[in-house]
Amino acid sequence: MLFLASRYPSASIGGANVSVLDSFWKMTTDIIDFSWSRSQWLSKYVETAPRVGLRLGRIEQEWRITTSVPSGGGPALGGTTLESTFKGAGAFFGFDTLWHICGSFGLYSHVALGSWYGRFDVEQREGSQLFFADFYTLRSFMENDFGLKWSAQFCDGSYGLFLSVGWETHIFYDQNPFYTIAPIYKPVVGTATVVDTDSKEEQALAAVPAEYVAPRRGDLATQGLVVKAHVLF
Repeated sequence: MLFLASRYPSASIGGANVSVLDSFWKMTTDIIDFSWSRSQWLSKYVETAPRVGLRLGRIEQEWRITTSVPSGGGPALGGTTLESTFKGAGAFFGFDTLWHICGSFGLYSHVALGSWYGRFDVEQREGSQLFFADFYTLRSFMENDFGLKWSAQFCDGSYGLFLSVGWETHIFYDQNPFYTIAPIYKPVVGTATVVDTDSKEEQALAAVPAEYVAPRRGDLATQGLVVKAHVLF
C-alpha cells in the first residue's frame, strides 16, 4: 500500500483561480505470480535464468482533490474524487542474472515484460456530478530490480536460504483511465450519469455528450527499496 499527499500553492480549474489545492492519493496492489525458470551458468561467476510466468492481480486507486478560492475570486469549487479498480490476468517473460562476487554474496538483476487482460471499474465525482464506467481491455507492464543477494545451503544442499535487498521499479502502462468533464456541462442536481459497457473504452462515456468529455490516460509507476527472504526445499 502506498500513500501520496501533495500540496500546490496556486492553480486554475475551469477558469477560476484556486488559492489552495490539496490532493491525497492512495493505492493498493495485490499481485500473485506463478513462474518457471531454468538456471544456466555462463561462467563460474555469472548465472542467468530465463523466466516465463502467469500473473493475477488487482490494482485499486483513489485520488481525492479539495480546492478553495480566494474571497471574491469566483464560486467555491467542490471536491473531486477519482476511483479506479482493475482486476486482470496475463502472462510475462523475464530474465534473471546473478553475478557471484565473493563467498555467498552476489549482485542480482531482474527484468520482465508482460501483458494482462482485465476489467476496469472507474468512478468519478465532481461536486454534484457522478458518473462511472466499466470496460475490459488489454494492458502492458514492465518491472525491473537490482541489488545485493546472500545465499546459503543446509543439510547437504536439501535446503537453501536467500536474503536480498534491492531497488524495484514497476510500470503499468495506461493504468490511469480517468476523464475530464467540461465545466460548462451541468447535469440536473440530484441525478447521476451512469455508464455501463463491456466493449471498447472509447464507448464508455457514450451517454455523456462528446463535446463535454475528454479522456485522460496515464502510466502508473512505483519504485522503492525492497527486502526479501526465500527458503528453498
